[in-house]
Amino acid sequence: MIITRIGEHKKRFAMDRVTKWRDEKKRKQFRHDYPWFSHMEVSVHPNATTIENIASFYSGVIWPFLFFGLFPFGMYMWFIAGAGPLISFWSIYVLICHEISRHILKPHFSQFRPDRSLSQSPYGFPSNHSLTSVLILTLILNYIIVYELSHAYTALTLVTITPILPGRIILQDHTTIQVLAGGSLGFIAALIGLSIGL
Repeated sequence: MIITRIGEHKKRFAMDRVTKWRDEKKRKQFRHDYPWFSHMEVSVHPNATTIENIASFYSGVIWPFLFFGLFPFGMYMWFIAGAGPLISFWSIYVLICHEISRHILKPHFSQFRPDRSLSQSPYGFPSNHSLTSVLILTLILNYIIVYELSHAYTALTLVTITPILPGRIILQDHTTIQVLAGGSLGFIAALIGLSIGL
């Protein structure tokens, strides 16, 4: 009975924190001023430094381009370029991994983001930006190696995707542990995907 009461108290405390998180005036104002970045769970801070603006660009522009653009690009490669359905399958797999993290892992661990984050979602473990970025990065690098493509593609891929991870920490949308966890899970997911033929 005592254990039950402690569990109920902890649950009520967690709900109070979530309510406070979602009701804070600054997050409501941010959602009004920057609806796209708010929807992408990317903070844009007042008087941001140059490096914070770059981090916001990578998380709020580059990452959505990769995440949402993978499927239409895959369809183009499949039906127009005649390269097969592989990239389309990547996009479906990436979406599945993202949704598992978003709807199962984050609520399960219930680890809050840093207080300075302007994200509308309170939980940050693991980082979905990091998970999907590393997953996509690993799949692309493997493709480049297997098909012996130019090293320029490797450099372009690394420059385009890698900065997303430290950017999540710079913006304080995630802790270092949350980013490392997301990246690690993304790499494991990529290995599983490659093992089944992706």
